Amino acid sequence: MTLDEASQILNVKKGALVEESELQQMLKNFDHLFAANNPLTKEGKPHSSHYLQSKIVRAKERIEAEVMLAKGGKGEAAEAAAAESGKTPSEGP
Repeated sequence: MTLDEASQILNVKKGALVEESELQQMLKNFDHLFAANNPLTKEGKPHSSHYLQSKIVRAKERIEAEVMLAKGGKGEAAEAAAAESGKTPSEGP
């Protein structure tokens, strides 16, 4: 998933992702969207859209990976972002 797509799904500004207020808004949007796509049926059982929930989770993971890279973090987030671009973390740009 591209950063543009993830930003659109969670309704955040791509360039402002390192700001704490934007990260808090992203988490708030994530929680709302995830819950909205897990409604209960009349019987009280969850009736979810796994496809939409998956897209929402992947968008959150992609943005978190980008924030970790921007903050100079290494590890799992760097590997995830590198895998998205098709490179290993040690290869660099």
